[in-house]
Amino acid sequence: MIQRINRNTLYSRTARVSGDPYWANVYLLCHFNSSSGTPRAYVNQSALGTAIENTSGTAPDVSSTQSKFGGFGLAYAASGNNACRSSTASAYNPGTGDFTEEFFFYIPNITTNYAMMDCRPDATSAAGYLIATSGVSGEIVYRTNNSNVIVSAGGTTVANQWMHCAVARAGTSTRLFIDGTQVGSTYSDSADYNGAMVHTLGNTYNAAAPTDGVYYDEWRLTIGVARYTGNFTPPTAAFPDN
Repeated sequence: MIQRINRNTLYSRTARVSGDPYWANVYLLCHFNSSSGTPRAYVNQSALGTAIENTSGTAPDVSSTQSKFGGFGLAYAASGNNACRSSTASAYNPGTGDFTEEFFFYIPNITTNYAMMDCRPDATSAAGYLIATSGVSGEIVYRTNNSNVIVSAGGTTVANQWMHCAVARAGTSTRLFIDGTQVGSTYSDSADYNGAMVHTLGNTYNAAAPTDGVYYDEWRLTIGVARYTGNFTPPTAAFPDN
């Protein structure tokens, strides 16, 4: 059964009392906590349980070389690695509503252009967004509609260090946070992200630019909720499963 988001009812859903007060709004949650399983522990722990898959070709792997929590992380360790992404059969669509997408990353080179998270249907679309390093030393960007609409100052990212990245839209205000600190300016965002949102971690929408040498951990997408509207303390433990 394909789970799709009904924007007419999304905001009437009531989050249960649990470890995560917004658990009922979590559509994607991956810990990458084991090197076993099919497909290789790319398991969506969210209540909706829609699939995580790989594109064709050499897939990224779960590795114990680097991890933020749990002893394993998603590794783009070799040239030619393809993509880890939400299922093409599933709609992760916030429409014009609030959302939060976040993950931890570990990059080896702050002067390389890495496409860290991409949910655009194509390079020019306003129906999705890209989070990337720009190739400028330590700079990170949020890109939509063929433009870098949020650009951090150089020095934002640090090589060979785990960092938390989050983008959150509240109303028409989209903010980008690195390690809990807002970077760049607040983007006035009324875009309707209304396509079938295929969220790709560590690669572009078409799996053409894998982030070789980069590790990722704790990937979460929350729809209908802006978890962060100001500076915050980054998570100090793995995201809860309920």
